[in-house]
Amino acid sequence: MTPAESHSIVLAADYRVRDLQRMWSDLKGRQSDLAGIGARFVVMYASSTEPGRVLTTVGVRSRAPVERLLRSPAIFEWFDSAGVEDIPPIFAGEVVEKISAVGPRRAYPPGVLVSAMAKIDHLSVLMAEIHSHLGEFARRGVRELWVYQAFDDDRELMLMHDTPNEHTAGRWIDSPDENAVWMRGGSVEYPSPFVGRLFDVMRVDPDRRDG
Repeated sequence: MTPAESHSIVLAADYRVRDLQRMWSDLKGRQSDLAGIGARFVVMYASSTEPGRVLTTVGVRSRAPVERLLRSPAIFEWFDSAGVEDIPPIFAGEVVEKISAVGPRRAYPPGVLVSAMAKIDHLSVLMAEIHSHLGEFARRGVRELWVYQAFDDDRELMLMHDTPNEHTAGRWIDSPDENAVWMRGGSVEYPSPFVGRLFDVMRVDPDRRDG
């Protein structure tokens, strides 16, 4: 499972839908809109703990199209067609690092994603702490960790964790490693951590830019 595959620029939104399958079908019908802003893929995760909650990530080719997408009426049409009453905040950022906590990266059986948002003071300090405590992360069940930094606020991060199952994910959220500062407490600024499994992946045909 890989939230952003090999691409460094990502958009992400955490929201609720009435009918996930209908929403995904509608999204697949909007490939021309996605191709027009440089999207390369769309990945959707369905919550394992909260029915109707989804996390969607969109990988794009470069930073410039991200700004166009965020201003585009297409994104409002997308949420409207999904029955989303309140447009959620959209994270737009780039990858800082993708880290394996269990040695060389390898293929795993499908697992459970835990995604959390946080604000930090110093990115370099946080990354050093993560690397120095990977053994403890692995003992807590985190197999891989992806760190993304927002374009509009370099203190804002999105952190995605790959865990084997819901039980491990729940234990990580309830009792994270003492150095996982982004998992402590809560904030009205960000939603609670997302826990879910891969629903589907869509590769966007770059030739589908028909306006």
